[in-house]
Amino acid sequence: GEIMNNLLDFLNTSSESITMFSLEHLAWLSLYLIVLIFLIVKCRNISDFKLRVIIFILGTIFFILELLKNYSRHADDSGHWDMKIEHFQFQFCSMPVYLTAIIALLPKKKLFNIGLTFLATYCMIAGLFSVILCDTISTNIAFIQWHSFFLHGAMFILGAYLLIAKRIDFKLSSFIGAASIFLILAGCASILNVLTYHYSPDEATDFFYISPFVMKTPDIIDPLREAVPYPIYLLGYLFGFTGLAFGCFKLGSIKYNRKRLSSDTIR
Repeated sequence: GEIMNNLLDFLNTSSESITMFSLEHLAWLSLYLIVLIFLIVKCRNISDFKLRVIIFILGTIFFILELLKNYSRHADDSGHWDMKIEHFQFQFCSMPVYLTAIIALLPKKKLFNIGLTFLATYCMIAGLFSVILCDTISTNIAFIQWHSFFLHGAMFILGAYLLIAKRIDFKLSSFIGAASIFLILAGCASILNVLTYHYSPDEATDFFYISPFVMKTPDIIDPLREAVPYPIYLLGYLFGFTGLAFGCFKLGSIKYNRKRLSSDTIR
């Protein structure tokens, strides 16, 4: 109908893509830092219930914006949504879209903490890389570009807040749980890569950028992926992200332990 056509026209409004370290890019980065500092100062000690509410609302916004993005990309001229499985967004940095609200609703504190650890490490790193290397998320469609900078920036802000404000439990079991989530998701991506290539090889995509059949990685990753055999690339991908995530986790835990040690010394 006319309403859906107007919505499509709005969602597909063109704009100039943002280049790395341009004024627009620096403005986004500055906004992220301002919001992060505000959260650390004003929301450092909010209750777990309020934290759950904030995370649930953020996850719901993620999901609604993702639906609008996919509708704008895959609707035909009559406004009919013609989305196929190969169009499904199942990339590493898309995981907060599907998991953030679910994590907020996890009933047991241990499971909730594992989910927070995943957001604070793996998702934070994915968001940080994307907003710094902004050429990987920039586009000439205004809404999709805004959506990408909002999503990945919010991933970084949320994860950094959880680490700096010490909102996760720095136990090894928590990180093992977060790493298990990452490996399970990577396994699901591998299954989707096999299925999409088997049923639609001409339109197969590269979920998590680990498909052995097609290569649709960002330009910055292409040279590395082409230089090594696939098994080495896959292991490097899995262990590389896990190593970075564990480094962030340990950095947070070291600061946490020092803070606690100082308190004990004063006593």
